[in-house]
Amino acid sequence: MAQKPSSAPVSSELPELLPHRVRSVEAPKEGYFLFREVKGGPWVPAIIRHSQKRGWWAVINGCERSPNKNPLLADKVMHIWLTAREAITRAQYEKRCAELRQPGAPPPNKAIDLNKMPPIF
Repeated sequence: MAQKPSSAPVSSELPELLPHRVRSVEAPKEGYFLFREVKGGPWVPAIIRHSQKRGWWAVINGCERSPNKNPLLADKVMHIWLTAREAITRAQYEKRCAELRQPGAPPPNKAIDLNKMPPIF
């Protein structure tokens, strides 16, 4: 026998179906994040900032990008917001920045070629 469709609205089921770490794609939020500048590249620390005076801007691995009142037009803000793996703390941001500045660290804007890396043992 065919089942009757549920009379409950679909939206009441959504919180149970969606993962607990869902971000709105409509508007970014300020914070510290890890993202990749290029496909296959290392995880790079970034900050998204906002102020009434300057608008939105990003700081990637310690380098500030150009601001804009519109987050869609601010350099890298939406790229970070939409592709970030996770939010991190300020201490994690500073630690990751220091790691990427060490000699021999992979460049953040180039893909990592595992065939060119030395063996781990």
